[in-house]
Amino acid sequence: MKPSSYLINVSRSFLVQEKPSAKALREGWIEGFASDVWFSYTHAWGWHAPVLSRERIHQMDNVIVSLDRSCAVKELKNQMIDTAVANVVAFATGKKWVSQVNL
Repeated sequence: MKPSSYLINVSRSFLVQEKPSAKALREGWIEGFASDVWFSYTHAWGWHAPVLSRERIHQMDNVIVSLDRSCAVKELKNQMIDTAVANVVAFATGKKWVSQVNL
């Protein structure tokens, strides 16, 4: 990436490595970072929870983060509900699902 590039992650947190990203941001290898997903750490109890960066990425001036909230938009939630209902109806009536995936 060019030094003027911005890294944007709206996919999965594990796709962006925390330490190299922090180094790239601190040393100016990239201009900035935005993410709607956040780093997860395994806890002793066996579950994962989103937490702030151990590298303090969330405190950098060239970073914008949210905690996995882009799907919280009212219109998107309504669309997700409509799709789920349509899939249940399709399944119950023997029709092809609206969002069926051919594996």
